[in-house]
Amino acid sequence: MPNTILHKRSSTAAAVPTAAQVTLGELVLNVADGKIYLKRADGVIVTFEPGYVPGQGNSAPMWK
Repeated sequence: MPNTILHKRSSTAAAVPTAAQVTLGELVLNVADGKIYLKRADGVIVTFEPGYVPGQGNSAPMWK
């Protein structure tokens, strides 16, 4: 039987994890906003947003 992997997640809109709440390389989901957060090697939390397509002139960056 396969194992289920559960990531940290929030259903509160606009909730953003702090660096202290996330371990290096961990993914955190905000299911209300559809955003994914990742803690980089330098400790910075980056945000991946839905709807961004490189080269298509979208105004929203894929990460901040």
